[in-house]
Amino acid sequence: MTRPRVESSEMKNLERFKFTVPGYTPETMPLDRLMEYLSQLSIVLGNPRDLHLVGIEKSSTRPVLAMPHDVAVKVRLNARVVAQGGGSQRRREAFDTIRRMVSEDGGKPAVLKESKGAIILKFPSVDIGQDQVIHSLRQPTSIEGTLMRVGGIAENAQLLIQEMNGTVIAGCTASRSVAQAMAPLIYHAIRVSGIGTWHRTEEGKWAITRLHVQTFEALDESELEDVVAKLRAVNVRWPADSIEQLQAMREQAA
Repeated sequence: MTRPRVESSEMKNLERFKFTVPGYTPETMPLDRLMEYLSQLSIVLGNPRDLHLVGIEKSSTRPVLAMPHDVAVKVRLNARVVAQGGGSQRRREAFDTIRRMVSEDGGKPAVLKESKGAIILKFPSVDIGQDQVIHSLRQPTSIEGTLMRVGGIAENAQLLIQEMNGTVIAGCTASRSVAQAMAPLIYHAIRVSGIGTWHRTEEGKWAITRLHVQTFEALDESELEDVVAKLRAVNVRWPADSIEQLQAMREQAA
């Protein structure tokens, strides 16, 4: 005879959220795919050590997560912020990863609900073609160009740099001490190095949107001519695994 399950008072006091993954049933959901969903969800919600998987309901695959009340309050806040496009870069990337997974698994939105049915966060599918646009890939970067502007009242000074090919990068910053040292080079050719933020367009082209300058050096005329010649000679072909290479380099630099 099977005894009825009795929950401890501690378990009874936990709040429960249900995460519906419509692309699978418990019988067809691969374990590694389920773990991938839960891993990304824990990043979005935060407090992974306080999230407990207490069951998986049928129909769609529906993991049931339990957590203390104070953690549930934070989870609701994190979910609301991410849904509005805010939160940390890591949480936004995890949110987008789940949306891509949903697209790959049939396209029906995944949903996080309270036990009584109220929706906390929805993960709509994305157009896989559109999703080739990649945002906020941070990478050690060096560029050569002309320093056009130095200034600003924020803690980090704002820089304006025009690359040799004419592209103007307005999203450049540097600490005040670095900016002050750079100031005498206004309207001169320089090479700056730091942490750049890159994105890839729908056409597969990479572009730098921001650069936090950490070091710099002046370029003399011979170096400038050499840089321009090299730029003109470059025939850029990004390899098929360029994303993986950039991410690997990013992890090594972290």
